[in-house]
Amino acid sequence: MTKKATKKKSKIKGYLFHGKALSIIQPWASAITYAGKDVENRTWRTNYRGPIAIHASAKCFEELLEEKVKYEKGKPKKFLRDLIYRGQKKYDHLFERDETPQSCIVAIATLSHCSEKRKSVWHMPDCWGWRIEGVVPIKPVPMKGALGVWDCKFNYEPLVMLDYYA
Repeated sequence: MTKKATKKKSKIKGYLFHGKALSIIQPWASAITYAGKDVENRTWRTNYRGPIAIHASAKCFEELLEEKVKYEKGKPKKFLRDLIYRGQKKYDHLFERDETPQSCIVAIATLSHCSEKRKSVWHMPDCWGWRIEGVVPIKPVPMKGALGVWDCKFNYEPLVMLDYYA
């Protein structure tokens, strides 16, 4: 008599990330995740290249949501709040109009290079521009952040883009 193979359901949902993270003050973490901000501005450079978790810090400068920002060359400036919300609407996760998650990981991306040369409208003068590419928004994972580039390990679920945006 043979035993039937039973498939155990894992209690862990999604995927495991084990790597580096960077804490970013809101609303800039949401701008990277949803509004196409492709550069994080820092006063220091990093030699790290590779996968990076985008951590929304506990601090939020809500007044920045009301600023008009240049998001693409040749296009008129738009309110940061509107750019973030437009990006959030593309996913199956329910967001409040002015929701900017804090103290959590909000995306997985790749840190591809670090340069003082300005090649993006998001790159500020006199700063090192950390180039962020391949951003994948995830369901927020609560986590305490840290200064600099730090190690982390967590399970996550990527947000699913709605069919009519794919």
